[in-house]
Amino acid sequence: MDIPASLPFSKAFDYASAAIGDRFQNPFWRVKEFLLGTSLRRAVVEVKHFGNTIVSSNVQKRQKPTFLSDSSEPQKDGNPLQANLINSLLDHISDHRVVADAAMNYLSAGRDTTAQSLTWTLYLLCRHPQYQQSLLDELHGTFPSQPATAGSLSKAAQFLNFETVQPSSLPFTYSIFLESLRLYPPVPLELKECTAPTTFPDGTWLPEGSAVLWVPWAMGRSFDIWGPDAEAFTPERWLSGGRAGAGGKEGGGQKTKPTIQLQKSAYEFPVFNAGPRSCLGKKLAEVLAVAVLARLISRYQFEEVLDQGTVGGERRVQNSLTLPMEGGLPVRLPNKGSNGGATGEHRGSTEGARRSTLRWCKGAADGNLKWLPTFASNNVSLQSSHAAYYVATQMALAHNGILRGLNSIYLQATHIPRKDLDAIRDFLTYCQCWCESMHHHHDAEEKKFFPSIELLSDVRGIMERNIEQHQAFTPGFDLFQEYSRTCLPEAYDGRKIRSLIDVFAEPLTRHLHDEIETLRALDVYDSGRVRQAYQRFEKTLRATDNVRRDLDV
Repeated sequence: MDIPASLPFSKAFDYASAAIGDRFQNPFWRVKEFLLGTSLRRAVVEVKHFGNTIVSSNVQKRQKPTFLSDSSEPQKDGNPLQANLINSLLDHISDHRVVADAAMNYLSAGRDTTAQSLTWTLYLLCRHPQYQQSLLDELHGTFPSQPATAGSLSKAAQFLNFETVQPSSLPFTYSIFLESLRLYPPVPLELKECTAPTTFPDGTWLPEGSAVLWVPWAMGRSFDIWGPDAEAFTPERWLSGGRAGAGGKEGGGQKTKPTIQLQKSAYEFPVFNAGPRSCLGKKLAEVLAVAVLARLISRYQFEEVLDQGTVGGERRVQNSLTLPMEGGLPVRLPNKGSNGGATGEHRGSTEGARRSTLRWCKGAADGNLKWLPTFASNNVSLQSSHAAYYVATQMALAHNGILRGLNSIYLQATHIPRKDLDAIRDFLTYCQCWCESMHHHHDAEEKKFFPSIELLSDVRGIMERNIEQHQAFTPGFDLFQEYSRTCLPEAYDGRKIRSLIDVFAEPLTRHLHDEIETLRALDVYDSGRVRQAYQRFEKTLRATDNVRRDLDV
C-alpha cells in the first residue's frame, strides 16, 4: 500500500505518534491533553477513519461475484486483493472495527519502523562512506555483473530480489543493518505490564500490574554488552572470516567469504523484542532491508547534505513512539557507472577530491553563513552622510571577510583527500590563520575601539551587549581553534571540523550582524569623533598585524 507523506492520514498518524510519545516524558500529559488535546483527538479520528475506510472498501470488493475468497491463486489481472492482510483478517474476524484496529497496529509496527531503520542506516553509510564500497564489493563478489545497458541496471542488479537477496547471501550488508539497529533501534523505549505476579531471574519480584520499562537505545550502547567500542559504528563486530566480497586473496591465501558470527541473545539485543512477544515481522524486515540497501547502493553513491537538521554535526531524533529523524535525511545521489564508481559531478574519487582541494583557497566561500549588507549597497551616500555609516560599512566589509573565511572552511572541510597529508596540513594552517585574524580583530575591538565609543558617547556600557556576544561564541570558537592547532594530519576528520563550527557559527553570525546596527546608531553623536575613533582602531590593527601567535605548521 502506497501512503504518501502528504496524505491526511500520514500527517495525522505522525502527529498522534509524537503526541503519545510525549506522554512518556510529561507527567502532566493528562492535564495537557485535557486543555490542549484537540489536535490529538482530531488526529486519532483521522487515523481511525482511514482504517475503517480500508476495511469497508475491502468488504465491498469481497461481496462482488468476481472475488474468489477460497482461491489461493491471484486473479488474472494480477490483483492480489484476496491475499492481502485485510482480507486475511476478515477471513477470521467478524468485527470490522477489530479488523481496522488490527490493520492500524500492523501499519504502526511495520511502516515507520522499517522506513526509519533504513534512514538511519543510510545516514551511517553517509558518515562512513568506506562501508558503501565494502557493500559494493560484496555485491560484485556474490553476483555476476556486466556493463549496464541504457535504461537498465547491470546484470548483477537484476539478481537483487527477495529470493536471491537473503541475509545469509549478503552477510556484510546484513551486518551493516544489524549495526544500525544496535545504534538506532526503531523503538528506542519499550514498556510492558505484568499480567500476573512475576519473578525475575535475579530474584526481583513484581506484583501483577507492575510496569517494566527497558531502553534498547541504551542497551545497544552498553559497554558491558558490546565492549569498549560500543558507541562506534563497526559492522565487522557481527562477522567472522573476511570483510566483504567473495573473491580475492589475503595474506597469500584465498580470502574467505564472511559469515554472521556474533549472535546476541534477544534479551541483550531486544530490537525485535524477545520471548512470546517477539516481532512477527523480524525476518521480513531483515530481508527487506538487505534487498533495499543492495539495490540502492548498487545504483547510487549516498552523500549527506548538511543543513539545519544537524546539531553538533549529528542528526537529531524527533520525538515520537518510534525513532524518526528530525527533518528527514537530505542526501545527494550521483549515479554510478558500470564499474560501480560515481559518474557526473561526484567528488568521491581521489583525483576529483584532489582537484577540489587545489581550489579550496580560491572559491566555494559563498554559502552557509549569511552575508551582511553594506550601507553603500543600500544607496546611502557616504560623501554626505554621518561618519557612523562609513564606520558601519567598513566594519560590515571586515565582517563579511570573516564570514567568507569561515564559509570556505566549512564547505571545503569534508573534501580534503584523507591520504593527502600535505593538503590537510595546509588546510589546518589556513584554519589557524582564520582563528588568528578573528582574535586580532576582536582583541583590538575590546581594547581600543569599544572604549573609544564609550568615551565619545559618554554612555557607560554602550558596547556591553557586543562584548557579551563575544563571550557567547568564544567557548565554541576556542574548541575549534584548539582542534585546528593540535590535530595531526593523520587524524584529520572534516566532519569534526564542521561539527565544531556548528557550535559557534550561529552566535558568531548574530554578533557580526548586530554590531553593524550598533555602529550605525552612533549617528546621534559627533561625526568627527566617531571617525577619529575608527581611525585609531584601524591604526591599532595595522600596527599589530604582524604580531601573531606561533602557528603549529
